[in-house]
Order: sequence, then structure tokens, then C-alpha cells
Amino acid sequence: MHGRTTILWLMLAGCGDAASTAGTTTVATSGGTSSGDATTPTPTTGHAGTTGGATGSGTAAASSSASTTAVAATGDDPGSTGLVDTGEPAGTSTTGDAGSTTGTTGTDSGTDSGGESSTGAPACPQNGPPPGPALHRFDVATLNCPGDSCPADQDQCLCPVDFAALDVAPAHFMATGTDNNKQLVWAAGNFQAMYVDDLNTDWMAGGAARADALIASAASNFDCGAPEWFIVNEISASQWPNNPAYRQFVIEFAATMKNSYQKTVVIAAPFDKPGNHAADWATLADHAYVAAEVYLSGKEVNASGNSVAWCTAQYKAAVAAYAALGVPKDRLFLVEHFGQTTPDKAWGRAGVSVAGWHNAIKARSQAAHSVGFAGFISYAWSWNLMHETAANRLAFSETFAAQQLP
Repeated sequence: MHGRTTILWLMLAGCGDAASTAGTTTVATSGGTSSGDATTPTPTTGHAGTTGGATGSGTAAASSSASTTAVAATGDDPGSTGLVDTGEPAGTSTTGDAGSTTGTTGTDSGTDSGGESSTGAPACPQNGPPPGPALHRFDVATLNCPGDSCPADQDQCLCPVDFAALDVAPAHFMATGTDNNKQLVWAAGNFQAMYVDDLNTDWMAGGAARADALIASAASNFDCGAPEWFIVNEISASQWPNNPAYRQFVIEFAATMKNSYQKTVVIAAPFDKPGNHAADWATLADHAYVAAEVYLSGKEVNASGNSVAWCTAQYKAAVAAYAALGVPKDRLFLVEHFGQTTPDKAWGRAGVSVAGWHNAIKARSQAAHSVGFAGFISYAWSWNLMHETAANRLAFSETFAAQQLP
């Protein structure tokens, strides 16, 4: 997952008219577009279905994991998959303390393990997983910490305190590279997915080989048992458009993960509005969820007046473009970028003020919830190109955690 990619062949879907977003709210600006104080109430911190079956017309997809009992429920939004089962292993075994799985300190790029260090918690809890069910909400949170907290001058950093700010209710998934911190995740009522930093390693060896290697990596890095859910970064923006062999690799990888290993895979796609290869997109969606990197920047959202209706129109355009190529909304996730990026970037904060970024996070989240994607992935919490203070970064995480998603 990186910056939003623009490809010449992409179909330019429209943003939609006012009628398509009827009933949405607009967060008005105050004193310019850089801050835009919200005039609508902050969404509730919980989810209607976290303490029982949510009401609505969307029906949850039961997990394919053989080791868990599927928990179907209804979602808040038409077309949303709402709540799902957790996909956690039914039993755990003790293989030693956190040091038994070696995690290296790194950035968001690197090995399949995500370069994740440990907070010091034992790897395998003894009391079993929390009751669930969990939302289709995934926070990519691979630790990369030089000490107790992130120095303001470090471009990429994620420390235990930042992890803890995301590891909160409602029950959802923390996408990590190891299960070094499983005890903390389970204690918070949450679950783990495996974050895979690079789909494309040795891709010419074929999708089945890549799946085999990834499962071996999961066995090595998850002492308590590999999770059911895999968040995979990402389809190649240069190879997918023009290389049929590469597209077949991605499809074969997804099919092997599903059929041979019974894993649920979400593959990030750096196209907000794809325009070609419908047969390949449709086949991929049969085997994996597709996660569209729409990436509405703080600058764009502030420029719209922090309009939920404007954000909704952009997300609906992505949904329509993928649906036209055979990826229905119930197979489409949304990825959004939460990095502290500079004004020259077209993703993440993009240099807006502290107040502006809080309001952009709220507007984007309200829009994503109203559209009803199959799931939501938050990405790039470690990015700090603006050298923002640790206190403000934590506050942004808290604002996000309070939003109702997916």
C-alpha cells in the first residue's frame, strides 16, 4: 500500500450528484479549509452489533475456518457484511515467551513478518480468545519502536503506546507480522490478522509457490497458530495492467490460500477506479477480498469543506468502477491512509493542520460507513513525515478509534 496510483487506462468514473448522497451530513469549515471544525456530532465509539446482533439488512459472511464456530450476524448498512467470526485458532499451545519468535525492528516495508518487534507480552495467552464477534475492521499495526515512544524527528515509527491506542473496542482485528503481542490484543477483546508486506516476492515462481512460502512464514512468526485472515500488500500497479502472467499469479495465489490452506485473504489494490480486465478481477474476487486504496488526502477533504457527501461520492465512484469489472461491494474493502504526510503527497494528512486532520478523519470515516464496504483497513500509522508530536499522533488514533466502521 502506497500512494494512490493514476494509470492512463483507468476509467474515469464520476463523483456522483447530490441525489446519490442524500441523507449524508456535511462537516462545515470554520476559519478556512485547513481546520473545518465539525458541526455534526462525533460518531459513537461503539458499533451497534458489538454486544449482540446488529440490526439492518446486510448479512454477515460466516468464516471458513474449520477451527472456529462461525457467528453470522447482520450489519448496519445494506450490502455490508457487518460482523463476522474471529477466525482465531480454537486452542493455543505454549511455545515459550515472546522471545521465541524473533521480531526485527523495521519500517512498514520489509519481510512478510512486517519487521515487528514485541511489547514484551507472552506470545501465547492461556485463557483462549475473546468471545467476539469481530468487525471487518483491520488496523495495520506492525511495531517499529526505538524506545519507549516515537521521536518526533523519525519519519517512521510505531511504539507500544501507539499500538495500544488502536487496540481498543469495538472488537476488530489488529493486522500484525507476528503474534508476539497476542496477549495484549486478546486482553483488549480484539483478534489478530497477519499483515504481509510484499505480495510480489518471487512472483514469477507462481502463485502457489508464493502461498506456500507465506504459510511457512506464518508458521514461523505465529507461535500460537497462524490466523485465518491475511492482509496482503499489494497488487503491482506496473504489472497488473499489462501483464497477463502477473494477473494469473495473483489469482493463483489467492486461490491457493483459500482452497489449499483455508485462509481468508484481503489483497490491497492501488487503483481507486480500475477500468480493464473484468474477467481477471471477477475471478480474483471469487477467491479473495479486494481492498481498494482510494486514499482521500486531508488536503482534499479539507478543500471540500470536510464534506461527508463529497467523500461519499468518491467512495461510491470506486465501488461502481469495481462492480463494473465483476468485484461486487460485498467483496470490496476500503483502505485509507493515516500517515502524517507532507503537503506534496496525495495521500494521508498531506500537510493540513491538526484540526483539519481530525476533521478529515471523521468525514472520511462517516462516508465509508455510509457506503457500506465489506470491510475497512487503516494503514500507515507509522508514517510521520511531518514530524508530528507523539501526543497529537495519539489523539489522531483516538479520533479514528471512535468512528463507526466499516
